[in-house]
Amino acid sequence: MEYTSNLRVVKPDIIIILAFGFTPRYNLNMQFQQISNNVIKWLKEANYPQNTIKSYNIDITQFFDYLNIRKRTSVSNLTTKDMDNYLLNLTKHKYAPRSISRKINSLKILFKYLFEQKLIKENIVEDIKHPKFTQRNIRILKDRELSNLRDDLKDDLCYLTIVEVLLQTGMKIGECADLELNDLRLIPGKKFGEVRLNNSSNPRIIPMNNVLEKMITKYLAIRPNTKDCDVFVTKTGKGINERNIRKVITRYLKLAGINDVYVNDLRYTFIVKQLNKGVSLERVAYLVGYKSITSMLKFVKSLKSELKIDTKQMVEVV
Repeated sequence: MEYTSNLRVVKPDIIIILAFGFTPRYNLNMQFQQISNNVIKWLKEANYPQNTIKSYNIDITQFFDYLNIRKRTSVSNLTTKDMDNYLLNLTKHKYAPRSISRKINSLKILFKYLFEQKLIKENIVEDIKHPKFTQRNIRILKDRELSNLRDDLKDDLCYLTIVEVLLQTGMKIGECADLELNDLRLIPGKKFGEVRLNNSSNPRIIPMNNVLEKMITKYLAIRPNTKDCDVFVTKTGKGINERNIRKVITRYLKLAGINDVYVNDLRYTFIVKQLNKGVSLERVAYLVGYKSITSMLKFVKSLKSELKIDTKQMVEVV
């Protein structure tokens, strides 16, 4: 097997696409950067798991970035209105309730630290409520919808490749954004390549079918020559973050006339198609990074009439 590590790429500041232009991401002021560093040190000293610290760091940095964009340069004068606006912004950008709930947990950790260190006089997030989870019907994209989406993406090879990665591997949007060149094993010929998600919270190896391998190879041929290891970058060599991926694909879904659908539904489409092909629940759970097979049962329950698997042969979960 051969790595494509001979390509030299750069890991630059990731960018956020806003409504009226581009703004650098994570170019935090010194106070925010110092607080971020101190929170990470504080969590490490408290023996938080490494993956938990990483998730908190991403969410806290995203929050500080939001404040930067809105010229809020200090934590000492933040108000409950600032917090409400931030959560509304997450909803506006189609973050699922579970994702928003996770980010609220990160905010509570941040403000607990700020209050303990006497950097703020009042913990304004202490009483923030988590959003209620309503079980949404699983939405699977139909072949015609996928064809329309691919047709609208044909002139944007970068995002066409991103969509194919989500559809052909079932990985999370964040995992796709964090994908590095050394994670890819491209094998010429009919043999499958693979994607190694070593830095994911659920490390695993995902087979890369020939369709996806050809698409990635085609994209890498026109990809900007930068010095970082990110797979997906902008025309200026800037890494593309999760929020950008979510926003741009959402726009393409609307252009394709696909309604009532979220970017995560590309992942769900992968899951159902694999189950319909006869791939076992255990195998699909592994491929998409579910730690327990119980996470797969919602697909069987919600789509029993559409799935072709024999649900009678399912083993009861204890």
